[in-house]
This record gives sequence, C-alpha cells and structure tokens, in this order.
Amino acid sequence: MKKHISLSIVIALTVLILSACSTSRPTQTASTAASTPAQLIAEGRLLPTRSLDESFSVPGEVGQVLVKDGDSVKAGQVLVTLSNSASAQLALAQAQQEALAAQQNLDTISNSKLSSGSAALALAQAQTAYNNALGYYQDRSNTQGSANLITVTSSKLLILDNKIGDLEKNYNNMAELSNSDVKKAQVLQDLSQARIDRVNLKKLLDYYQANPNSLDVQTLKAKLDLATANLLDAKRVWDRMQNGVDPNELATAQARVKTANAAVASAQAALDALQLSAGMAGTVVDTAVIPGQQVSVGQTLLSVADYSNWLVETDNLTEAEVVNVVEGQKVNVVLDALPDVTLPGIVTHINNRYAEVRGDITYTVTITLEKTDPRMRWGMTAAVTFAQ
Repeated sequence: MKKHISLSIVIALTVLILSACSTSRPTQTASTAASTPAQLIAEGRLLPTRSLDESFSVPGEVGQVLVKDGDSVKAGQVLVTLSNSASAQLALAQAQQEALAAQQNLDTISNSKLSSGSAALALAQAQTAYNNALGYYQDRSNTQGSANLITVTSSKLLILDNKIGDLEKNYNNMAELSNSDVKKAQVLQDLSQARIDRVNLKKLLDYYQANPNSLDVQTLKAKLDLATANLLDAKRVWDRMQNGVDPNELATAQARVKTANAAVASAQAALDALQLSAGMAGTVVDTAVIPGQQVSVGQTLLSVADYSNWLVETDNLTEAEVVNVVEGQKVNVVLDALPDVTLPGIVTHINNRYAEVRGDITYTVTITLEKTDPRMRWGMTAAVTFAQ
C-alpha cells in the first residue's frame, strides 16, 4: 500500500515539474517583448515665451498705477509712478535746459569762423546803435528849445515835403508801368524812404518845439550809456575772435558741458527710479499695487508676459533619460486641462546644469510649441512625449 502511495507521489511531482517547464517558455517570450524600449514621457509646465517681474529699485509711496491686468504695453512704457516723480521731472527739464545752453556756448567758442562772422555782425549793429544814441543825445542835451534848431528842422521838413510831392507825382505818372520796372521800383523805394525820413524829422521838430525837460535828457543819456557798453563788449568779442580761441575759455566751456551732461544723467536716473517702466513688450499680469501703497526695493508689483508663443519646461528628466533627447527633436504635448488636444512641439534647449531632486540627477528641457490653443493658461500641467 505504501509503495502505491509513493509511486503516486512521484508521478504527481513529475507532472508538476513538466507543467512548470512548459509554462516557463511563454514567460520568457513575454519578458523578451517587455524589453522593447517604451516611449519617454515627462511632466512639464506651460509657460509664456517670455515674462518679467517688475519692481522698483528705490522704496517709496505709490503715486499712480497706470495699467491694469490684461493691458498691452510697449517696452519702456511707464506702468507705476512714485508720489514724488513730478519734482524729478522738473529737475530733469532744468538740467536739460542747462546742458543745451552749455553746448551752444561751446559750439560758439569752438567754431572760430562762425564766431568771427557773428562777432563782426554784432559789432556793426552795436556801432550803429551807438551812433544813433549819441546823435539823439547830442541833439537834445544842450539845445533844448533852441529857436535856431526849430527853424533849421522846419526848413528841412519843408524841403522833404516838396521832395515827397515830386516823388508821388512821378510814381503816379508811372501807373501804367509794371511793378517790376526798374525805374518805377526805384521811385517807389525813394518815396518810401522819404516818408520814413519825414516821420523821424517831424518827431525831432515836435521834440524841439515841446522844450524837453531834464528827465528826457537823462533817459537819452542812459540809452547812450547802454549803447556804449554794448559797443565795448562787441569790440572785445571781435578782438578775441581775431586772436583765435582762448584755450582757457574753451576748457571752461568744455567743463561746463561735461558737468551739465552729468547733471542730466543724474536727473534722468533719479526720475527713472521713481517711474516703473516695462522692461519688455507684452501683457500686464497679476497687478498687485494701489496708489498710496508703500513699496520696498525689489518688491514685485506686477508682471509682463509675452503670449506670442508658448513654451513647456520639464525638469524631471533623469541623467539616464536626457541622453536620449536632442535639440530639434519632435515632441507631442497634452495638457491635463485639454486631454483631447495634442500640441506638436520641438526641443529648443537642454540645460547643461543639473539639479538634484530626491537623490536623482535631473535636467531641464525646454520645448517650443508649434501649435497653440486659445484656452491655454500660464502654469498648466503638461505631459510631454518624446518621439523615439
């Protein structure tokens, strides 16, 4: 009986061993199939092509907030100002005005030819003004009310009236001639000058006849003194131009320009510090500032994002995986929020610097999307499948 039981056990064990051998072959086949490399899939984050956080470089109180979320802005556009920016603008305008005056002065000194011509003209004008002032003063200072001067001046006025009458008669006789006729034009010019001379002579006669007081003479003396001073100044400038540019004067003018330009740069920097300007063109995002708010240096008040294109960044590719990725490689991106939309993209950058995450060495890979969807939002989670 025992022999039968033992034989039965041996037979049963043999059957089990054979069964085990026969089932191990399919397992080996399955293991071989499983060794085929799977697609590389990584998790990423959707980002705009560029973004910039905006903050002040100086502390202060917010004066104006000139934008709101969703506004499109240009690079350099003022977004927020601090409360004392108006005085800074005035200081800049004053500095710019001084810089302009300093540059004009330097140009006048440096350009000897131009300065010489200007000095000659100024001297001639000053000389004419002096001659007129001297004549008026001499005519009126010591001969107030002189009967002889009144008689002489009246005679001159009568002669001038006759001359004007003759000229008017000649001009009227030339009515049929063209205005471009040389003789007619000369007669008209002589007539105009005679009328001007008559006005001046009549004023002089009126003055003699009015017996001018000492105050009138003092006024004429003051005008003569001013004309004399202007003439002396014009002569000094003319003499200096004849001797060439004074090196000391030139150096002083150059120093003035340098100082003025430095003041403009300083005033501009002070104003820039009080005006928060967009560092790039884009759309205003996440505005977190109101007028009257106290802000500190480096405090992010808003962001500007460029939504003209979209990127996906994945930072969980291990060192064993990143070696299978190259720039220019095609990928497919599926956003968790849009599972039915597949967005093609291309690898545009692989960061050479690593990060250590929970003991794994990982690298950041940037993908530029070749297709977008209006429902996309900054920060959406994405699954990135790298083509093999």
